[in-house]
Amino acid sequence: MMIRSMSPEVLAVDEIGDELDVKSIQEAVFAGVQVICSIHGYTLDDIRRRPSLNPLFQEQVFDRYIY
Repeated sequence: MMIRSMSPEVLAVDEIGDELDVKSIQEAVFAGVQVICSIHGYTLDDIRRRPSLNPLFQEQVFDRYIY
């Protein structure tokens, strides 16, 4: 609802990890919103192994990774 009512250009979120977070990020990205988020993990490979985050990596949602 926020995307439709406020039309943000950028959305910043902290500590994503579950399926609901992933679905929300997908909705924002597919609506043209740039997303900045943090994900806690030891390495990028560690994060990529999390099943709940897999759709974000498969769909190449992120342009950059900073760790």
